[in-house]
Amino acid sequence: MSQSVLARELIALIERRGLLDQEIVDALNQQMEEGGARVTPEAVAKLLVDNGHLTRYQATKLIGELRSDQYQEDEPEPVEVAEEPELLLDEGEHPLEIEAIEVEAVEVEPIEADVVDAEMVDAEAVEVEAIDDQGLADKPKRSTSGSRRTTKRKTSKKEPEKSVWDSFKIYGVAGAILACLPLGWFFWNYINKGNAAEYMERANNFYAQENYTGAKQTYLDYLDSFGEETEDSSKARVRIAMAQLYQTMQNSTDPEKFLTTASTLLPTVINEQALGENRADLAGLLVEVAEKFVSQADKTVDADEKEKIIGHLDQQMELIAEPSYVSTELRESLGKRLAIIEEDRLRVNRDISRDRKLADTIATMKQALEAKDTKTAYAARKQIIREYPRLHDEAQMNALVVEASKLQQELVKTGVAELKVSNDELETKIRKSIVLANQSGRTLNELGDLVYFVRVGGSVQALKASDGSLLWRRFVGYRDEHPPTALGETPEDGVLLSDGSQLEVQRLSGSDGKLQWRAAIGETFTQPVVADDTINFSTHSGKVASLDAETGKTLWVSQIPQALEVSPGTENKKGLAVSYVPGDHSNLYVLDHRTGNCIESYYVGHQEKSIRVPPMYLLNHVFVFENRSSDYCLMHVLQTDKRGHELKQSQTSFRLTGNVLVDPQIEGRRLIVVTNLGQISVFEVEPTAETNKVSKVAEQVPSYSEPTLTQMTIDRSQMWVTGSQIMRFDLQINTGRVIPGEVKYAGDIFSAQPKLVGNALIHARVVSGTKGIRVSAVEPKTMEVFWQTDLGVPTAFVAKHGSALHAATSQGALYEIDAASIASGATKKPVENPGGQGHGIQFVSPISFGENTKIMVNQTKPDQIAVYDPSREKQKLRLVKLALPDGRPTADPLVVGKGLLMPQDSGRIAMMDWQSGRMLSNPFQPSLKPNEKVTWTSLASLPSDPEQVIFGDNRKKLYRVRAGDQIRQLSDSDVERPLLGPLTIVGDQVLAIAAGPSADMLLTFDANSLKAGTELLLAGRVTWGPKAIDSVAVVATDNQKLTAYDSTGKAAWQIDLPAGNPVGDPVLADGSLLIAGEQGWVLRIDPSSGELQGTTDIGQPLSGTPIVFGSVVVAPGAEGIVFAIDPPANAN
Repeated sequence: MSQSVLARELIALIERRGLLDQEIVDALNQQMEEGGARVTPEAVAKLLVDNGHLTRYQATKLIGELRSDQYQEDEPEPVEVAEEPELLLDEGEHPLEIEAIEVEAVEVEPIEADVVDAEMVDAEAVEVEAIDDQGLADKPKRSTSGSRRTTKRKTSKKEPEKSVWDSFKIYGVAGAILACLPLGWFFWNYINKGNAAEYMERANNFYAQENYTGAKQTYLDYLDSFGEETEDSSKARVRIAMAQLYQTMQNSTDPEKFLTTASTLLPTVINEQALGENRADLAGLLVEVAEKFVSQADKTVDADEKEKIIGHLDQQMELIAEPSYVSTELRESLGKRLAIIEEDRLRVNRDISRDRKLADTIATMKQALEAKDTKTAYAARKQIIREYPRLHDEAQMNALVVEASKLQQELVKTGVAELKVSNDELETKIRKSIVLANQSGRTLNELGDLVYFVRVGGSVQALKASDGSLLWRRFVGYRDEHPPTALGETPEDGVLLSDGSQLEVQRLSGSDGKLQWRAAIGETFTQPVVADDTINFSTHSGKVASLDAETGKTLWVSQIPQALEVSPGTENKKGLAVSYVPGDHSNLYVLDHRTGNCIESYYVGHQEKSIRVPPMYLLNHVFVFENRSSDYCLMHVLQTDKRGHELKQSQTSFRLTGNVLVDPQIEGRRLIVVTNLGQISVFEVEPTAETNKVSKVAEQVPSYSEPTLTQMTIDRSQMWVTGSQIMRFDLQINTGRVIPGEVKYAGDIFSAQPKLVGNALIHARVVSGTKGIRVSAVEPKTMEVFWQTDLGVPTAFVAKHGSALHAATSQGALYEIDAASIASGATKKPVENPGGQGHGIQFVSPISFGENTKIMVNQTKPDQIAVYDPSREKQKLRLVKLALPDGRPTADPLVVGKGLLMPQDSGRIAMMDWQSGRMLSNPFQPSLKPNEKVTWTSLASLPSDPEQVIFGDNRKKLYRVRAGDQIRQLSDSDVERPLLGPLTIVGDQVLAIAAGPSADMLLTFDANSLKAGTELLLAGRVTWGPKAIDSVAVVATDNQKLTAYDSTGKAAWQIDLPAGNPVGDPVLADGSLLIAGEQGWVLRIDPSSGELQGTTDIGQPLSGTPIVFGSVVVAPGAEGIVFAIDPPANAN
């Protein structure tokens, strides 16, 4: 047989036994096909061993088996058989010896005895004379093992002659032996089979009784006695290996010894046929040892030792992965245990990583604390706990945290500053401001002179609690939205304001708003907290201050070594004098409220900016609210001694759904908390309880799916919660329930904490679809309205009306400002209110035409306009509904004659009768693609022919139409760039804006031919304009420049603008150009030269075009105010 054929046989043998993946077998076969004519099986085996596919032992055993099979299967060469069989004897080929050796190498004494007895049948053996026949010579003899005997060719040596009797004796003995041979073989085999079965039974019994020493020795004796090739030899060899593995398990608890033994023994039996019946036991043993490695790793502390054990586990798993040891079926049945081992292996690897990171973290913390850098130490601890939460209570890190907290306490400094206090009022450039208030309802005389304070935009306003009429208003800016804090129950007690525009804390009289004192903080600060006769707050730079509430004098200022975002929680009664100050992260500082000295620093471990309300003190407990993420908050419960000191965690923190953004409230020994998802939780403190003195006694599930500003007020067993509605709840503590009651004003946004004043509940809200604040006093249980006042509705325009002024709000109310309202500083009611108190009303961007007529479009309902016509005796301001076709406005309308041109995104420009609302003619409609939307520029009339209107769109088109009885297109033109919204006409030139890559562009076109003219790249993006005024168009850009361009597109002049954008339209008055800004400034400019003639900055937001009224400039305010100011002068 050729070597290449043997090589192929080797590959087939490997495939049958499943020792290699099929793709490797296929690759070997392909290589043999392509060039394997001279490849030997040894070369194939070496290749597989070198590449790690077979062990050296497996390769050797396979080659041995292959070569053995080759010799057994080779056909014998033809031989000449001697005529006389004694010649075979001369060659030493006695059949008896061959058979004894070939069949079994065992004791042969019984066979020799049988042969001797055969001498008695010599004479009868002659009947086998057929032996002279050549048949014996033709058939080669076989061993009892089934393999063929190969005889040697006889040499031509001449033998000496023998007598006939000698021949007869030889033939007779041989015949007798041959006749007795089958019988002897039968008895020998029978006897030995019986002995072998007894050996195996004895060995199996030892094995079953777990006497592995006896079993191993008996199996070895069996092999010694009966050889390696009997029926049970394979089983004996496998059991010897298994017994030794079990012995290793019994004699040692170290799984590493088993691994060493298994790694040595198992390859010796990997190809044993009997391994299959022992595979289940072997699989269970291997998995059990793997579990022991995991257990050993869990008990080991040192990370390096753990890593070594996991390395051994990986080797053990390699044994388990060997299909000869653990079959696919067994792997499936052991799948759960193997999955747990894998999970544990990954866990231990994580533990190893954790332990090493822990060592690094501890080193980092120690190094940071040596440098007094507690923030780095805290950050290192937080980082590893975020990755490994189980390390939260790790002893070494906690000890370092205590050390860091002590260091934080030492870093607190007291007496670092004294705040400047003044009784002088701030200077203002406002001659007079009139609040456009709309008050209605009945008077509650029983409330007397009580006052309700409310934040309206950037101002604080005070209303009489009895009827809602305005007492006073004070602007405090938009930097901080701190609500006003009443210093007592009566107006005489005063009110505390945070003025973000001036960075001051101010105390005012509650009844008239007069300043009592103001303290300059000089930086952003937190909501002031009143504690008896002190006012306390924190600053972002880390200062904590306490002021005398009566005088504003500084009592103490302490410097915390962290930024501060929350006011201190102060307890200054019943023998306590303590302030709890949450740092921006990690620590809670305990200060002596009398001196500001730091008593202790307690480690809470909170993240930066995660605490939004002051800590609360109740019955020897401090509650800290940490917003861990956007959807939940942890309420930490800390116990104190009788002085409020020595903080320690007394019980597990409570988890609340949502964030706590408003101060919880205390009612008796109960703490009520509401989150921004509307969850209500009622906690009770039981001081006599041995453990867990704080318990949750009632709860209401969240009311909102999205974060909502929720606020509350409580009156014994009732509470009211506001958010996007107001809800009343009954607190049934005995049953642990919070029962919902009345719900009102769904969809409105409540802007202030509701407050019980006498027998009325007063709340403030933004009505849906409007911009103002509606303050209402209602019956607490039924929510029946007693009175309501609308405040803060933006002023849309002011207009002269004889000797008085008219002002209209975006809510469709018209006010008359006369001497009475100027004297009181507020109006009580509008003279006309077509907008009523409905929802969805926002009239903006008034369009002026005629003598003093104005039109405004409702932004929430585009088919509704408000028309102001002061010439009418009644309904000077009225609402008109337009019969518009489908579509929404995309640009401001334009009045042409009796028609109102309304551009819509459907591509139509409709001409509507602004007095009746009907359509005057067919709309202008350019051709469009299906479902195409159009964004129009503003519309502009030719000064020489107002019926001619020019406008453009975002589709690179410019149109000129005549809007008379019908809208008729006169011409159009394609432009190179899409046009943006603003467009105006100066002389005979159209000025339009288009977007450029980094800045906008000013384009000019001939007003008659629409032919393109110049293109000018501006210095920025357009924020206002172009607005035509006299012979120029003014444009404001986002680089805070105001530039005037002539009809050719050239810059005529340019000035710098204050912060913010212009608002409304420019106004010519007494030869000067007046422009107002949304931040509260008014400029007076020479329109020909651009010289700035004066600036007035009132510091309060404006909303529209100013007008000149007598000796003052009147400007509409964005918070429902009308301002009267001196004309801007003395620009320098």
